[in-house]
Amino acid sequence: MPRRLPRILRPLCLAAIAPLLAAGPLRAETMTWVLSDWPPNFIVREGKPTIGQNDVYLRLIIERWPQAQHRFVVMSTARSILELQNKTRLCRPNLIPTPERQRFAYFTLTHMQLPLQLIIRRDLAAKAPLNAKGEVELARLIRQPGLRGIVAAGRSYTAAIDGVLAAAKTGSNIRALQNLPANEGLFKLLALGRADYTLDYEPNLEYHNRQNRDQTLAGLPIAGAALIPVGIACPRTEWGLQAIRKIDALLAQAVADPAYRAAQASWASPASLQRYKAGLDRFYQQRSHPSPAAEFAPPLRP
Repeated sequence: MPRRLPRILRPLCLAAIAPLLAAGPLRAETMTWVLSDWPPNFIVREGKPTIGQNDVYLRLIIERWPQAQHRFVVMSTARSILELQNKTRLCRPNLIPTPERQRFAYFTLTHMQLPLQLIIRRDLAAKAPLNAKGEVELARLIRQPGLRGIVAAGRSYTAAIDGVLAAAKTGSNIRALQNLPANEGLFKLLALGRADYTLDYEPNLEYHNRQNRDQTLAGLPIAGAALIPVGIACPRTEWGLQAIRKIDALLAQAVADPAYRAAQASWASPASLQRYKAGLDRFYQQRSHPSPAAEFAPPLRP
């Protein structure tokens, strides 16, 4: 027969467990995912992911993580970075793991983004200076007479291309425009004939063309442009470490699903997929294995 607690200890025990009783049963783990209204990277409908490239990655992760309650919040890239810096318990897909960002966030890669392209009015494409491989020589392009280029002020176009643009501030035919609604604003200016070319990613152009049902704009590869690693970021905290390890393991499983690779291929041209096939194949092979534990160093304690 179990022994009873001494009468004097009973109130103390009840007081100790009262907060737990008030809280009710333990909740399932909650994962908060950040979405951005940035098609086709995300195609958000009523605050939820649908058929965008990163939407597919999320679906494949969530299917393999039924133990968690998954919720979504929509915010800008800048806001999501601020939340990661503030150690908020959320994870954001579709971020480039720059050295600066890796100081406050853990990353696991989802894909290799196809390189930036020259997006140019189709009727002017013949004016773009090309090398022997049919790639645009950017340093020559931005000094080409008779062409008007535009880019979004404050946006990074990768370190290599940023360097080319910065080195040619004088004598360049390209202008940096303020307060533009991402790539779509630039594309509209090209379609209206107010500029001749810009720099952007092929999936963004593909989405624009499908939405507008026109072929006014063409995309051309840029010489020296390389595949860009992109992934999911979680805060550099104990919680973020556990979350990123789980996500990394699930991605290693999810990549075997044909929908995973199709998520990227559906927004790219056959020519681009063939051009970068070796690099893409190499990445998907690596992605089929969990990342080495050393890539996720525990956060430094204060």
